[in-house]
Amino acid sequence: MIRFVKYAFALVIAALLLSLVYAGPAAAQSPSPHATLVTAEQLYARGEYALAAQGYQQLADQGYADSALFYNMGLAYWMAGDLGRALWSFKSAQAIDPRDAAVEGALQEVRGQIAAANAEAAGDPAPIEQVVAMARRVSTINELAMLGLGLWFLFTALLLVFILKSRSRALRRMAAIAAPLVGVLLFVVMLAVGSRMYVYHSMKDAVVVAPQVEVTNGPGPQYSVQFALPS
Repeated sequence: MIRFVKYAFALVIAALLLSLVYAGPAAAQSPSPHATLVTAEQLYARGEYALAAQGYQQLADQGYADSALFYNMGLAYWMAGDLGRALWSFKSAQAIDPRDAAVEGALQEVRGQIAAANAEAAGDPAPIEQVVAMARRVSTINELAMLGLGLWFLFTALLLVFILKSRSRALRRMAAIAAPLVGVLLFVVMLAVGSRMYVYHSMKDAVVVAPQVEVTNGPGPQYSVQFALPS
């Protein structure tokens, strides 16, 4: 029994040593995120836009979420002629920093290059989608939620001042005037938050990156193709 334990212990030690031997070179060969970013920037500077986009995409796939990263990735895809992935990258950058003028300008340029036929086929967006699109250009959903919370506290404080009948008539008059205005603004902000939450959970954004999309007469591979749309 003791001999068996010794053999088992020796096998475990040998397995650990082998894993360290093979894992060491693999870890050394994998580039760091900073090295990947520098390489992507160098590739972009040399005009190798497709390879640069792959480098930026690798960082995004690893979980790095930064407005500048998505913006640079969008530029690389754009210069490489991949408008679908460029649009997705710029939209991702806008979701993080909605007030970035460079991101907004790039989005408008890419959308302007998409064929007019595709825009006509897509139809006009629904009113709720238009509200969400306007809100996205102004702030993130977290910023809207914080604004709504602040307005709620302010609205409650104004109501308390009015209901508790403060001795100062001027203060009560100010509360009577300001409370409805703050209430309307609070309603608008909460409507924007609710619309964005609804769209986020039930209307997922999607960007078609395939060169051509086939439209079938039903939801499944067994249905026949009716026509094809260029992306």
